[in-house]
Formats: sequence, structure tokens, C-alpha cells
Amino acid sequence: MNDNDKKILELKEKISQKKIQLKKNNKNKKERLTNLRIEIFQFIPSNIGVLSKNHLNILSAMIKNIKNTSEVELFTEDGYTYTDILIDIDNILSEKRYSSELDKLKLAEKKLEKLLTAKVQTGLEIDNIANELNIL
Repeated sequence: MNDNDKKILELKEKISQKKIQLKKNNKNKKERLTNLRIEIFQFIPSNIGVLSKNHLNILSAMIKNIKNTSEVELFTEDGYTYTDILIDIDNILSEKRYSSELDKLKLAEKKLEKLLTAKVQTGLEIDNIANELNIL
């Protein structure tokens, strides 16, 4: 095994550790407080669960602005508070960050696998098969 292969295996191990830590940090998936629907942008109903990160951030800023100008807790037509909607938006953004980070780690891992020499790849594949069969 050459020096590059050793480095690649070390980086793969670091990626594995980061993935484990990322999953630990995200293991408590939050339950939604609302039905994820709110009328925005000139009263067009929107499902906040499918909005992009940018749109969620804009919506969050709009709601915070509305909340800051009101002296009482405001409710949507469905009876949810704007605070509940903000919590759901924060949870959705957190899930999107988790998914994005996980995708980046998987991509880096695939790139590193392509860089390994054939001999090392064969050895790793044999080890994986042995682990699956509980032989080692």
C-alpha cells in the first residue's frame, strides 16, 4: 500500500466518523407543530415543507417581522401560531442542512474510493464481504 492509499483510507475513516457524528446530532427528528401550510406571497397557499432554503429564510424573516410589530400572538387561518410556524421552519432548515452535509460527505467518500489503487480496493471489498458474512 502506497502513501496515497494510506492517506485516502485515513480520510475515509474521518468521513465515516463525521457521518456518525452528524447522524447522532440529527437523531431526534422533530415532530411538526403545524400542518406546514401558510398563505404567503399575496395569499397563495404554500406548503412550507417543500420550499427551498432561500424561500424558508425569507418566510422566516417575514414572519419574524410581523411578530415583532404585533403586541399579541398572531394565529394563521388554520389556528396555528406564528411561533409554531417559525419552529417548524427552523426544523425543516435543520433537516435540509443535515441532508446537504450528508450528501457532501458521501460525494467526498466516492471521490476517495475512485482514487484508491485496484489492489487496495480489492482488499477492502474482500473485507466488506467477510464482514457481511460475519467471517472475520
